[in-house]
Amino acid sequence: LTLRVLYRLPWRQTVGLLRSIFKLLGLELSAPDHTTLSRRAGGLQVERRRLPTSEPVHLIVDATGLGIVGQGQWAAAKWGERGRRGWRKLHIAVDESGRVLAAELTDRRVADAEMLPGLMDQVVGPIRRLTADGGYDTREVHAAAGARGASVVIPPRRDAVVTGEPVFEQRDTHVERIAEIGRRRWRVEAGQHAQARAENTFSRYKRLFGGRLRARGEMAQRNEALTACNILNRMSELGMPRSERIATA
Repeated sequence: LTLRVLYRLPWRQTVGLLRSIFKLLGLELSAPDHTTLSRRAGGLQVERRRLPTSEPVHLIVDATGLGIVGQGQWAAAKWGERGRRGWRKLHIAVDESGRVLAAELTDRRVADAEMLPGLMDQVVGPIRRLTADGGYDTREVHAAAGARGASVVIPPRRDAVVTGEPVFEQRDTHVERIAEIGRRRWRVEAGQHAQARAENTFSRYKRLFGGRLRARGEMAQRNEALTACNILNRMSELGMPRSERIATA
């Protein structure tokens, strides 16, 4: 499955690659046929590779859509009508270095904020800060962050007002500050631009693995997405580019 995801191959070509590797290594092993691999991919229990964290983490969350290959054509053939391409939603939580600390694949109708408590549960260790976009500005998100002792940097809604409720204490502070200096300056002051780290991770994901899921079954699609996240983390461990300022404007 890792070879298939990494090289974006159909199952038949994955089998050929695997047999070539066995031959080059001088191993007397046989690769299962493509139908066996396809069937077993849906029965695996792929888990996100947990990364050790010694310090409290700054958690940055976001979600993106992943298309399903052939969904439109399949629906058209089955039901005799114009099929719409389906898609699913990948939710991730990364740290400031871009490492994927939590991930889950859901139906497209699942709200981003609904998945955040579950993503936080996947993170082992303390969380010092949670950064997200305005779609996560809900009571459940603020309550989950408060339970982990994390400060929250989420843009309040445009019509947000001070509530005075304990669960919205940090949000009320943001509302008051935005009223003083404006939303744009608040984003800079609060460091909300860190949200771009999650967006960069999605960019890496789609450039490496594409914007569509090849698997058909829901469990197989989940395994494919989590395998891709594990590959991203492995690449991050091997080395990441480092930027240094050499001049000022």
